[in-house]
Amino acid sequence: MADDKRDDGFASFSEAFSRSEASFKRFLLVGFSFGQRISNIDECNASLEAFLRKHVKEGLKVVYGGDKYVDDIVCISHAVKRLKIILERMELYSVQHKNYSNVDSFVDHSFIYGKDTEEVVFGGWNEISGPKGATAYYLGKLGYLLSGVICLGGGEIARQEVEYAVARNIPVGK
Repeated sequence: MADDKRDDGFASFSEAFSRSEASFKRFLLVGFSFGQRISNIDECNASLEAFLRKHVKEGLKVVYGGDKYVDDIVCISHAVKRLKIILERMELYSVQHKNYSNVDSFVDHSFIYGKDTEEVVFGGWNEISGPKGATAYYLGKLGYLLSGVICLGGGEIARQEVEYAVARNIPVGK
């Protein structure tokens, strides 16, 4: 797929994410974005691959915040690109803000949010306002479909997303 601002729309995006054989697993990956880098991507990839090979026998759907892949900024996009290369029967889904919506070519389905506001909210959660940004979509609206959340480290938003997953009884691994 071309590297562009393509948007499947939430209805198509969520239908594709929910449609699959019963044996498919669906995971949310949270972790380091451009602001915080993964210090040892090889170790991170090895752990992630081992976990998924152990727990996923048939097929896999992974959703993440759509951080753009840049060669010299080692973040979550490096991990998802690697997964896409090595795992058979994997579909990759990204949820990203309109201001950062150039979709990488290795992403199968994308949803771009924030079109109706100028405010940039990447994600997160608190007990008063609930989920916001991308979190409202992949944990809020699609959370019931998730087999689990895999945390690859990260900052405040990743911490809040893990807390929200725990509050919704979605299994979390790291």
